[in-house]
Amino acid sequence: MRFLSENSVRNYLVKKSGSESGAFHYKHDLSEADKRFIILPNDLVQVSVYLPLLLQLARAASKESLHLLADISFQPLLKAVGLESIGLFVDFAKLRFGDDYFHAQEQRIRKLNAVVCVMLEPKPSLLQLYLARTSGATWRLGAACEEHYPFLNISFHPETTSAYGFRRHLQDIFKVEGSVQDHPFAHNPEKLSSRHVILLNMEASASGATWRSEELTEIARLLDPHFRLLALSPKPNLIEPFASLLERLSIRTAPIASSYTAFLDLLRQYHGMISLNSAHAQLAINISHIPTLLFSDPSDVAWIPSSYPELHLVERGKPLSKDVFASLIDKTNP
Repeated sequence: MRFLSENSVRNYLVKKSGSESGAFHYKHDLSEADKRFIILPNDLVQVSVYLPLLLQLARAASKESLHLLADISFQPLLKAVGLESIGLFVDFAKLRFGDDYFHAQEQRIRKLNAVVCVMLEPKPSLLQLYLARTSGATWRLGAACEEHYPFLNISFHPETTSAYGFRRHLQDIFKVEGSVQDHPFAHNPEKLSSRHVILLNMEASASGATWRSEELTEIARLLDPHFRLLALSPKPNLIEPFASLLERLSIRTAPIASSYTAFLDLLRQYHGMISLNSAHAQLAINISHIPTLLFSDPSDVAWIPSSYPELHLVERGKPLSKDVFASLIDKTNP
C-alpha cells in the first residue's frame, strides 16, 4: 500500500486504530482508574524526569494495574531501578506497521485492557499514537496534545510545558502522596562510603559540548584540598582524550560506569558531583538528587526545577572562584 502524504498515512492509521471518536464522560478523578498504560519518552533526558513519579506509581500499584511501554534501549535502566517487571520493551527502530513484529506488539498492548493511557513523549510518532489508541484506553492523555486527536483525547496544559511541569500535573491527577524525592534512590549522606570524594562526570553535554582542559585545570586548582575528584564516564572514549591531563592533575579514574546499575552504585558511594548538562547528569539529579554543580552553556535550555536545592548552576565561560564550590562542599562536609 502506498500513500501520497503523511496526512493520508495519519488518516489511514486513525481508521485502523479504532472506531470513530464520539462524546465520552470525562472521569475527573483519574486516580481511581486502574489499568494504567504509560508510554515513555524516546530519550534519556526526558525519561529521567519521569522516573521518580513512575517509581511512586509502581509502589502504589499492583503488577497488573500499571504497565510501561519503552524502547528496548531503556530495559537496563528500568531493570536497575526496579521497574523492569512492568515494562513492555519494543525496538522502535524495527517497528513497521503491518509486519509480524508490529502485530505482536499491538496484541501485547491490547491484552492489557488499559483504562487510562498516558503519553509522556512530547513529540510522539504516528506509530506511538496508534499504539496509544489501540490500547483500548477510554482516557488517553498528554500535554498540550490537541493536534494528536483522536489518538489522544484529553489534553492537559500544565503551568510549564516542560517535562517537569507535566510531571507535577500527573502527580496531582493521580494523587501521588509525598515528594518525588521520596523514593528508594534518594541521596542519603549518612550511608555514603566516602565523605571526601566528588565525582567528575566526563560525559559530554546533551548538546554535544565537552569539557575544556582549562576548565578541568581550574576546577582542580580551586577545589578544597581536603577533597579529591574521581573522574567517570558511561563511555570510556570520553575519558581517553583527557587521560594525560587527569594524571597531571592527580585525578583518579573510576571503573567505567558501563551500566546503569554501576552508575547508580557510584552515586550511592560519594557525596557530590560536578558535571556538564548531560543525560546521565540529569538522570543522577532526578534519581538520587546528589548535590551537583552543573556547568551549563548559556544557550542550554533552562530545565532546572527550583524544587531541587541540591542543584547549582555554573555558567560556562565565566571566571570561577572558590565560592562556586561552597554549596557543594557544605553538603559534602561530614
